[in-house]
Amino acid sequence: MPVNILNQVKNYLSSSVIDEISLFLNEKPANVQLAFDKIFPALLGGVLKKSSDTSGAEQIQKVLHNQDESVWLNNLAAVLKDSVEFKRFMSLGSQFVPMLIGRKSNGVIRTVAAMCGIRKSSAVSLLSLGASVLLGVLGKNYKTRGMELAGLIGLVMSQRNFVLAGLSEGLGHVMKFTSLGDFKGSQRETYRSGVAYYPSHSSSKMLVWVLGAFLVVSMILFLQTCGNRF
Repeated sequence: MPVNILNQVKNYLSSSVIDEISLFLNEKPANVQLAFDKIFPALLGGVLKKSSDTSGAEQIQKVLHNQDESVWLNNLAAVLKDSVEFKRFMSLGSQFVPMLIGRKSNGVIRTVAAMCGIRKSSAVSLLSLGASVLLGVLGKNYKTRGMELAGLIGLVMSQRNFVLAGLSEGLGHVMKFTSLGDFKGSQRETYRSGVAYYPSHSSSKMLVWVLGAFLVVSMILFLQTCGNRF
């Protein structure tokens, strides 16, 4: 059974955390909670899409390696009580949003604001906060499990079903996820839902025999053609 990153994220968003965020943004706690429920599957889906090739996966790995989530992840409520730290936390996340969902961010912001009854400015803040928390949780899994790039890709790709189950219809239309959960970083390997596939030795050997037979037949036909001409 794969790790459910979305469930882990929810565990860090306690009622005290939601209350602090709501107070800072001057929004109702219930609306903030609803917005996060919409935002996180979209962001995690963005991580899957970004990690679908080697270059993108390495960018995610670099972010996770460089951040220090242990400083704040287990003490979010206290961190968010400090307005300076709150703004710094949002600023950190705002750097990640373009990387994860790119030009679709405006559509996500409009959709979340309309669906959850919050201001667009609040949706922007929640998207940034959500990116910080999500990458913090991913980073904790990546580091505590001692993962290399292949392990990180496997973890991320295994989130496909959780993303699709949690993604709202409205944001599904905005994000337009296709081939979610497939890694196609090289011709030699394909990760699907966190499982790596490598061509077997027997199938490679069979391919060599087929090519060899084709070359032999081609040479015989060529020699026959030359013989008919002379």
